[in-house]
Amino acid sequence: MGQRDLLRDQIEQIGKVLATLLSDFLGLKSKGEALHGIEITNQRLQEQLNIQIEKLVTLTKTELKEYLKTRKLTAERLEILSDYVKEIGIVELETNKRKA
Repeated sequence: MGQRDLLRDQIEQIGKVLATLLSDFLGLKSKGEALHGIEITNQRLQEQLNIQIEKLVTLTKTELKEYLKTRKLTAERLEILSDYVKEIGIVELETNKRKA
C-alpha cells in the first residue's frame, strides 16, 4: 500500500510540475518572450521530469509511447504536454517556418 501511495504522489507531482511549466511558458509568451519561454521550459522539463522535447519529435510512435510510459504520464499529463508542444509549433510557425 505504501508503494502505491508513493507512486500516486509522484504522478500528482508530475502533473503539478507540468501545469506550472505550461503556465509559466504561456506567461512569457504573452509578454512577447515566447522563444525565451521555450528555452526555459525545455530546460526545466529536462531537469525536473527528464523529458527532452527535441527528442520527442524524432521518435516513432512506438518509441514515443515507451518514452512517455517510462515517465509515468497519465492521460491528463499527456494532454498538458501536448498543449505545450502545440504552443511550440505555433511559435515556430510565426518565427521560423522552415523549422516548424
